[in-house]
Amino acid sequence: MMVDYVDKLQQLRAGTLDPADFTHSDHVGVAYEALARHDYVEAVAIISRGIRTLAMAAGDATRFKPLSLWRS
Repeated sequence: MMVDYVDKLQQLRAGTLDPADFTHSDHVGVAYEALARHDYVEAVAIISRGIRTLAMAAGDATRFKPLSLWRS
């Protein structure tokens, strides 16, 4: 089954993505799609906001580590 990462990216941006349905592979896939559609800084901002929202929805805002997105 193919995962639609564009759809998951839209859900992440809208804050409607279920944290229980967001795997590491999904994280990589939505990051790829964000980078394919936006410049680096904007893509990082989009993913950062989405991951922060997901962490809060999961009840653990401490899971979000913003500096991990800037490592190269």
